[in-house]
Formats: sequence, structure tokens, C-alpha cells
Amino acid sequence: MLVAALENIFVPVMIKNNNGNAHEQAVLKEFKEPAWNNPVARIIDAEKKDVIPRINGVYTAPGVAGKMLEALDAAGVELGDDARAILKQVADGREPSANEVARFRDAVSSKLSRELHKSLSGAVKDYEDGKFGKAAESAARILDDEKAEAQAKDDAGYLVGLVDARFNALRFAAEAMKGRREYLKLFAAIDEAEGAFKGYPGADKFFDEYKTLAKDKEVKAEVKALEKLAKLEDDLREARTDSEKESVRKQLESFAEKNQGTKAAEKAAELLKG
Repeated sequence: MLVAALENIFVPVMIKNNNGNAHEQAVLKEFKEPAWNNPVARIIDAEKKDVIPRINGVYTAPGVAGKMLEALDAAGVELGDDARAILKQVADGREPSANEVARFRDAVSSKLSRELHKSLSGAVKDYEDGKFGKAAESAARILDDEKAEAQAKDDAGYLVGLVDARFNALRFAAEAMKGRREYLKLFAAIDEAEGAFKGYPGADKFFDEYKTLAKDKEVKAEVKALEKLAKLEDDLREARTDSEKESVRKQLESFAEKNQGTKAAEKAAELLKG
């Protein structure tokens, strides 16, 4: 349930504080976070300002749920009564039922948490349908309309801000995956997001850059190796006997040797240590 909350109410981004790439190290520096520290979390707005104080030492479901509620209240974001009650239940240390988890997931999908001006009905529908670029275009027209009501302009700005935050989070996450050479995850995320942000300012350039990256010779070799590794990982999970496991381990050793210098080889070495 907390995963559903993180993915739908917030925009989750993970930054490694140990052995991170240059981008991740720059983020640590920007937020003045020490390397090799225990995991911490920050809930920030689109301008990278803390919504609530830095979260440190909170590693339980009730603790995380409580911090989510604190952040939502601080940001003035309203959940539906049912969803809030279920999240509060978790924060209080009470395990939700399967039915409650399902209701919560439905409640926090891509639905907006507040009603916007009627002139934005089309933009709201597009946003809730995952057409973020189209929603932003419609909202921008309201912002540019000198005859639009003040409330309409405020709501339009709010909606554009939501789309901006989603696109910035995509860029942030894509850069992190690129730095870690997690190309399978990266290109899957890019493919999934391209249609959603069609028409958003700067989106074409952003997606074209990753299409060009996908054609790079070294990147194609990395992708091919990662795809082969994924098959070996499946074989290792499905191995039932010691003989089968040993056979896959030998294949992993050979794979790591043949693909030295790739992310896949690093992952293969990690699997062999386990």
C-alpha cells in the first residue's frame, strides 16, 4: 500500500549515497547529504524545497505513513476521506485488509486531489488519463487568456505545476539510470513516458536525446549484455537442484568474463557472490 502511495501521491526518486555516479554525487552535494550515511528521505516540492524536515531514522511502515500524512498536510493536499483514513490506520500501526489496500490504490491513482475550475475540465480529464503534455497545453491556454477568471488561472497554474513536477522527476530519474547504466530500465521508462508528455515544452528534445543514446554502439552492447543477463537471472531463479544451480553459476562466470567492463558483468559478479 505504501508503494501505491509513493508512486501515485508522490514522485519517488532514489539517490545512492555510496558508490554513486557523478550525477548522484552532485545531488548529495546539493542537498548537503553525507556519503555512506544511513538511508534518509526528503519530501520536496517542484522547487526542491523541503515540504517537511528531512526524514532520518524512520524505517517502519507506520513511521513512513505518518511522515506522508505530515507532508500532505503541510502541502495542503487533500486525500479522499476513505484513502486518508486507511493511510492513518497504517500510521497508527494497524494492518489494513486486502480490501482496504485495494480501495486505497484505486483512490490514489492519477485522480486529482482537488476540484479545478470548470474551464479546465478537458485538461483535468487529459491529466487523469495520463496525457500530461496535452493537459499542460490546455492549462497554458487558460493562463494566456486575458479574459479567464482569476480562479481559472490559479487552477491552470496548479495543473501546469503538477505536469512540470512529473516531467522534472522523469528527467531526474532518467539521468540517474543513465549514470548507473541501467539501460533496460531507462529505455523502458522513456518509451512509456514519451506518449504521456507529447506536446510538453522541451519534451521532443528530451526524448530525441535518449533515442540517440539508444543507437550508441557501446550502449547497444550494454543493452544486449543486460538482456542476456536477465535470461541467466531467470534461469538461476528457476534452478531447483544443486546441479542446475551450479550450471547457471558457471554460465554467469563465463558471461562476466566475456562482458568485462559492462554493467551486466558487474551484476553477474554480484550474483556470484550471493
